[in-house]
Amino acid sequence: MHQKKQVRVSEIGDMVDGRGIREFTEDELSQDGNNQYVIMFMKEVRKAFPYIKFAGKVFNPRDGVTYAKNNLRPDRIYVYTDTDEWCWGWIAYGDYKVDGDGKNMYCVYSRKIQNNKYDYLREQHYIVMTSKLDIAVRNAKRYLSPFNAKEIIDFSKEGVTEGVKSHEDTLRRALHEATKPFTESVGHYKNLPQLFTELFHLADSEYQFLSEEFSNQLSTMRNVYEPYMEHHKNPVTFYCVCIHERRGKQLFDVTPTRDLNASPWDSNANNLDGDLTTYTDDTLPIDIKGKLSVLSITDLGEYVHNVGYRYSKGIFYVTQ
Repeated sequence: MHQKKQVRVSEIGDMVDGRGIREFTEDELSQDGNNQYVIMFMKEVRKAFPYIKFAGKVFNPRDGVTYAKNNLRPDRIYVYTDTDEWCWGWIAYGDYKVDGDGKNMYCVYSRKIQNNKYDYLREQHYIVMTSKLDIAVRNAKRYLSPFNAKEIIDFSKEGVTEGVKSHEDTLRRALHEATKPFTESVGHYKNLPQLFTELFHLADSEYQFLSEEFSNQLSTMRNVYEPYMEHHKNPVTFYCVCIHERRGKQLFDVTPTRDLNASPWDSNANNLDGDLTTYTDDTLPIDIKGKLSVLSITDLGEYVHNVGYRYSKGIFYVTQ
């Protein structure tokens, strides 16, 4: 399932012109219409997961900030906790069949569901439906859960690889500009490495070039060439670090990844290169802690060479 189909918890409460996804409880729904079935479903799901929250789309709130009971008719109810990056999925009572017949059913939507009655591009591929509340609750218990370490990497790696690629493109453009004085008469990049080796050797031996401009150009080119070659030959491996709190203590879930640029077309590729390890601030390795400090003051979506990538407020990718 593509990550764009998943609702991020950070989107909840981010209202635009009074519209968006907002948290609410079952007590805020009126008992009329389909809501009576929705309320029963929500209460049973809350019994299974006492700590969860519910949210739904607010289309036309009366005052843009709050809404009356008779104004809230959620077509789907997202399930999540504040410490999650993405909602677990959603529940609903309605007609979600492709060719609706007007018969409402209890529905559970989850990334874990593969309803092969429908094509994977359809929303229904990820929905199970039933007319019985007890079965619907069992479906919710089975399919609704927080994202595990593998899923977090699967769903967030796209931003990381794009950030790394953008960084590589920047290095490539800088290298192209810096090598122009040397490439105009050479023709192919494959001839350049030996040229660089010879020129660098001369520079290291304190050889005085006849042209000061040429010497400066060589120094500039070397300063961008070496980081580019280092970046190009190294695999894109990270530690995925998820930061959260439990009982007032900050915890760090650290999972090593494989090369995130490997096999981009293989949807079943395993991006993990080891098991998740949970650290406290006192036990977190110094190298990871130092890089997290750097990334914590960078913008979301920014890649820092030899440091890592900041995916969100709680998810960081630290270079190995």
